Amino acid sequence: MSPNTLRLATVALLGLTGLARAGDADLTVFDWSGFENQALIEPYVAKYGQMPTYALYGDDDEAFQKLTSGFKADVAHPCSQMIQKYRDAGVIEPWDVSKIPNFKEIDPRFLNSKIFSDDKGVWYIPTDYAYTA
Repeated sequence: MSPNTLRLATVALLGLTGLARAGDADLTVFDWSGFENQALIEPYVAKYGQMPTYALYGDDDEAFQKLTSGFKADVAHPCSQMIQKYRDAGVIEPWDVSKIPNFKEIDPRFLNSKIFSDDKGVWYIPTDYAYTA
């Protein structure tokens, strides 16, 4: 993993630490199967004393179907090309970037897109780059 990829993943993970509701350490992460990396969630476990709950999916269509059927997650990891579809369906909301301490470290080139960021907020935060299965 390159330093930039690790940095982006860490930025996204640090965002998770602020997402749990006050007094509630339960966090549901909706992610690709195989992305449940123990090293990346250790700061969350250290802070809240428990692992987040993972709900896993195998492809974009499966994830979209589950979310549009009413499944609720605190944080999700969709592919970038799905963001507009998720927004149009109303299944995601903008990030509160004030809760992500290292947000300013993300290269602005990743965010300068009307799909990822607009006057309503930041809709997509890159966590990995150029990864292929």
